[in-house]
Amino acid sequence: MKQAATNAAAEVWKRTNEYSDDHAKEMKAREKLGTQGVKWLDDFSAEDRRAFLDAASQTWKATAESAGGNAPAYRERVLKAIGR
Repeated sequence: MKQAATNAAAEVWKRTNEYSDDHAKEMKAREKLGTQGVKWLDDFSAEDRRAFLDAASQTWKATAESAGGNAPAYRERVLKAIGR
């Protein structure tokens, strides 16, 4: 029983981390949604993306400071991990 659970978990993990066909799946999903009336807009400009990220970062900072405890340190760790 334990080995069966271990094997099943390993298979789920393998599927979870399989990204080779992500783009094809995304395009297929978008096509299906398009037939249901979803309209795809152009990407936001680099300036707009930067403004959004800056605003989100400031909101996160304020929330972390308000929460106290380890929240500000966790925020810094995440920002460092993603190179910001």
